[in-house]
Amino acid sequence: MQIPRLFLLSSLVVAGFGTTNSAISQDFGGEQVIGTPDGPHNLVADDLDADGDIDVVVSAHYGDRLLWYANDGAPVPSWTEVEIDPLVDGPWNVEVVDMDLDGDLDVLVAAYYDDAVYWYENDGQPIPAWTKRTVASALDGARSARAVDVDGDGDLDVAAASYFDDTISWHENDGLIPPGWTPHVISSTANGADEISVADLDGDGDMDLVATSELGSQLEWFENDGASTAPWTLHAIDTVRAIAVATGDVDGDGVVDVVSAAWNYGGTGPMIWYRSDGGQPPVFTRNDVDSLLGPAHIHLVDLDRDHDLDVLIAAEDGDSVRWFENDGAATPAWTNHLVSAAMDGANSVFAADLDGDLGLDYLSSSWTLDKVNWFRNLDPPDMLLQVDPIHEGGTASFHVSDGPPASWAYVCYSTAGSGPSTLPNGITLDLDAPVKAIRPFQLDAFGAGSMGPIPIPPAASMGLRVWLQAVAIDLLGPQLVTLSQGAGIRVR
Repeated sequence: MQIPRLFLLSSLVVAGFGTTNSAISQDFGGEQVIGTPDGPHNLVADDLDADGDIDVVVSAHYGDRLLWYANDGAPVPSWTEVEIDPLVDGPWNVEVVDMDLDGDLDVLVAAYYDDAVYWYENDGQPIPAWTKRTVASALDGARSARAVDVDGDGDLDVAAASYFDDTISWHENDGLIPPGWTPHVISSTANGADEISVADLDGDGDMDLVATSELGSQLEWFENDGASTAPWTLHAIDTVRAIAVATGDVDGDGVVDVVSAAWNYGGTGPMIWYRSDGGQPPVFTRNDVDSLLGPAHIHLVDLDRDHDLDVLIAAEDGDSVRWFENDGAATPAWTNHLVSAAMDGANSVFAADLDGDLGLDYLSSSWTLDKVNWFRNLDPPDMLLQVDPIHEGGTASFHVSDGPPASWAYVCYSTAGSGPSTLPNGITLDLDAPVKAIRPFQLDAFGAGSMGPIPIPPAASMGLRVWLQAVAIDLLGPQLVTLSQGAGIRVR
């Protein structure tokens, strides 16, 4: 078959690449109810029953239940409520993770009034059965639990925060089946220890912890020295009444930043991102993004699929859920998008593709309204372009999925901006003119394919920005041209 010619675009073998945002921000539809548990506090989403669609797990704090909602896989999903545990006292934070590394997804939960952390072992059946196992039972007011390989021995340990005993701890997995746990105190002076996030903040190959101390108004990180016994060094980030925290590379410079939200009873609290300078140890510079009434929870995710991290936030006192769009610049500018202003007591947010259309939908919970909701992404990409991280003097690789089967794909790029612009052939791209294309590659029978690695030329220096979009040409299909989302990566 002859390779179709994307006319009026020149072909290149190599190019430089950069940071981008899509020309079109994500829009979301109206509220759709997933379930009505009593006082939901935290939610996450993943394919719990391994049937190919995304389910939702919820901690019903007031109802003392741990639940999951099975997705039936329809284009407009229906949900079946299933109990994991009907007798867990005050479940708070919940996480879905393969705790025993057996290939299915288990559930980890911090139980506030049980003073405990539990994990629930999934038996891997189409309708999972759950075995409740205790990680720790003497954590006074357990609020947060995260699975992480603290000591680098290949199994998952658990880091935890407990509110009333002011403690940040980790619980060592002995590697047995099922595992036993040895507790280790990281700090006993975290006044009102609340939320933790795990990441390699100093780039030394082991996992560190960031923790909020609500009553002590401290945002701190604890440096793991990588030894098997994992001693920790405390570093202050800020004096702020942080109640939520997340970690990720916000500015695309290859190092991990911190994002937090601070609580102010009866008033507004700031959402802040702290830029890491990449040092060992790093220094974090505060950048205030916005202020909201009672921010309660944040989630970092590339919501608009443009290869930078956006921030989802629940404003409990403001009764709203929002997302802040990252423009992808070296020092990001943020656009505040309202998803709903009718979420009385909004306290948790998440993003996942619930309807299988490639777009990330918005999930939220309200413990005042006793509801778990989702909002459909109205701007899903027809196909998805992913770009591997690109380093100065290295290579570039591109991956397309969910395109027209057996079609030919081009990765188009612009150094001028994110568009939109219409080419003389009628194709409108999320790229500014002039637009060029890298050599074509054919997608397989499932509409997937990769191109690269391609050497990066010397002119593509660190910090260079280029906007990218995939175009698929299908001469045999009903739709000649299919476009991906606009995307890109800054050269690191």
